[in-house]
Amino acid sequence: MKGQKTAAMLLAGCLCAAGLTACGHSHGWGEWQTKTPASCTEAGREQRTCSGCGEAEYNVLPATGHAWGEWMISETAHHRECANGCGARKDEAAHAYGSGTVCTVCGYETYTKGLTFAEVFAADGETAIGYEVTGCAEALGEIVVPACHEGLPVTAIASRAFYGESGITALRLPNTVSEIGANAFNKCTELEEVVFSEGLKTIGASAFAKCGFKRIELPSGLQTVGAKAFSNCAALDSVTVGRGIETFEAGAFYLSRNVKRVDFNGTADAWSQIAFGNALANPLNQGATFSLNGEVVSHLVLEDAEAVNEYAFTGAKLTSVTLGKNVTTVGQDAFSMWETEFQHRIARVVILNRRLTVRMNAFNYALAEKAEIFYCGTAKEMADSVTYEAENRHYFTNCRHYFYSDNPDAEAEVTEGADWNFGGFWHLVNGTVEKYA
Repeated sequence: MKGQKTAAMLLAGCLCAAGLTACGHSHGWGEWQTKTPASCTEAGREQRTCSGCGEAEYNVLPATGHAWGEWMISETAHHRECANGCGARKDEAAHAYGSGTVCTVCGYETYTKGLTFAEVFAADGETAIGYEVTGCAEALGEIVVPACHEGLPVTAIASRAFYGESGITALRLPNTVSEIGANAFNKCTELEEVVFSEGLKTIGASAFAKCGFKRIELPSGLQTVGAKAFSNCAALDSVTVGRGIETFEAGAFYLSRNVKRVDFNGTADAWSQIAFGNALANPLNQGATFSLNGEVVSHLVLEDAEAVNEYAFTGAKLTSVTLGKNVTTVGQDAFSMWETEFQHRIARVVILNRRLTVRMNAFNYALAEKAEIFYCGTAKEMADSVTYEAENRHYFTNCRHYFYSDNPDAEAEVTEGADWNFGGFWHLVNGTVEKYA
C-alpha cells in the first residue's frame, strides 16, 4: 500500500506539472474576459473558462487610480478633473498670483479688461495672423497685455495706442508681442514700471517719450530702438541693455539727462558694434557709468573688434582704453565727451595695432590733460601708420607718448621722425602694460 500511494502521488505531481487534471484532462483555457471593470478607487475581476470542462479561474484587476487631466481654468479659479470620467476633482482653488500677473499654480495670466484690438494681417492683406492692442476702453492703472485674443496671438502695441494716457502706471507684455509702435506710450507721465517681453524686437520712434520710469531693462531679443524712443524721460537713471541690440536710432535718449548707469548683457566688443544714430542715441551720452553683465568697467579692453563704431562710447565714464590688435578704425565721436563740463577723462590709451585710423572727433574732449598714449611700435611707425582726422591729432599730440621696445637702451632712434611728446618706452609684463623705469 505504501508503494502504491507513493506512485499515485508521483502520477498526480506529473499530471499537475503537465497542466492536466487528476483524471488526465488538459484544460483548454479561453481568453481572459473582464467581469467587473476596475475603477479609479476599486479593484475589478477578470475570468477565463476551460472549453472542455467548464472550470473557471479568476484574476484581480487592481484599481487604476485617477488620471488627472490638464488644468481646467476660469477667470477666477482652477482645478484638475480625472480623465477617466469618474467625476473626481483635485487642486480646486482660486488663482494665486503672488506679486505677479501669472498664477503660480496653473499658469493662467490675468490681463487688463477693456483693452481694444485690431487684426493684424499677413502679406496677402486678407489672412488674419494676430492682433495688436489699440487702446483701452476702461479704467487704466496697470496695463497687462494678454498673449492671445480670440484664438490668435497678440503681436504688437499699435502706434499711439496709449498716447497721453497719464493714468497708466505700469505695463506688462507677453512674449508674443514683438513690436511697440511709434508714440505708443508717449506722454504717459505716470508710467513708472515696464516689464518688456523677451519676444520684443522693435520699439518705435518716441514710443516712451516723457514717461516717468526710473529704470528700464531692454530684453535680449530686442534689436531696434527707434528715434527719440526714450527721450525726455527726466526720472530715468538706469538702463539695462540686452545682448541682441543692433540699433539705437538718432536721439533715442535725447534730453534724458539723468542716466547714471548703463549695463550691457554682453561684451565690450559687441557694444562697440552697435549702430548709434548720433551721440544722443547712446544712453551713455550724459557721462554714465558703463557696466558689463553687472560689473563696472573703467578700464575698457577691446579684444576682437576690427572697428569701433561711431558714438559707441560717447560720454562713457572711462579712465583707460585698450584698442586690441584687430582694431584698425575708431569711428567718429566714438569716445567723445560732447558735454565739456564732464569731469572724468580718459587717462590712458593703449594702441596694439600699428595701423590705425582715428575718425573725426573720435576722442573730442575725452583725453585727460596729461593722458598717456602707449603705441605698439616706434614713433616713426606711429607717424607713418596712424591717421588722425580733424582735431584728433591735436588731442593726441598734447599727450605723453610711450613706444614699445624690448630693449629701450638700444632704441634711441625711435623718437626720430615725429613731433610726439616723448615719455619713454614700455613693454608687456604678464600681459600688462609696464613702463621701463
